[in-house]
Amino acid sequence: MTGGPVAAQSMGDEQARLKQNLDEIAGRLATLREAVRPASDAIRRTINGEDGEGAVELVLAPDGRVESLHLDEDWRELVGEEGLEEAMLQAYRAAEASRMSDWTDAVAEGEREATGESSARPVPPQKEPGDPSTPEAGEQARIMFDVLRGARAELASFRAQLQQQVERQSETSTPDRAVRVRRDGQMVVGIDIDDRWLANSSDSMIERTVVQALRASAEDSEFDPDEALANYPSLSAMQALGSDPDQLLRRLGVTR
Repeated sequence: MTGGPVAAQSMGDEQARLKQNLDEIAGRLATLREAVRPASDAIRRTINGEDGEGAVELVLAPDGRVESLHLDEDWRELVGEEGLEEAMLQAYRAAEASRMSDWTDAVAEGEREATGESSARPVPPQKEPGDPSTPEAGEQARIMFDVLRGARAELASFRAQLQQQVERQSETSTPDRAVRVRRDGQMVVGIDIDDRWLANSSDSMIERTVVQALRASAEDSEFDPDEALANYPSLSAMQALGSDPDQLLRRLGVTR
């Protein structure tokens, strides 16, 4: 019988390449996890934003929701009633931009530190080779390929759902319809204030009502990708498979 040793060698090479690729992916994911953790801590604080004239200051809470809004006592001279909506939008966007900048900077710094730490760590011992030719390993491989095929079939629909959420336009008003917040997906694109209500309201009333509207708008536009993923069993299964590369290698018989 010919070809046995060659086939065995080929299978061994494939196992080695698979293990190397999975090890690289696992290392990269570990580095990113180490980077993202301190980044999340970096934005767990209040963050302020102001408009260009200093008429409006908006404060985001550590969880990213609007905590408060403050009008300068001279806001009518600085921007006027006709410019207040735009000033509020500028302040909100400035706070959001500052929060995102802090997060991305912290991720980059954390990744540099994590990469440096990982390169300084001793190389972990090599895992004991497994036996992918066993019936159990073959069954796990079949399951994995079935999951991959199913995930490929579900991916277009899942992407479409995410895109639909990103592009979804929404409007949220206070109960008295004095303030309305407009969003494109997760982005606030407009804050509309009733002219008559604005002219007859105190600064403190304006501040409280706009904060109420922004908070309600954020709740209306909340989207949980993990919750959406629950509707796609193969994608959910693939996510679970990739959560522990070491366990996946053992299940496939690549390592023990």
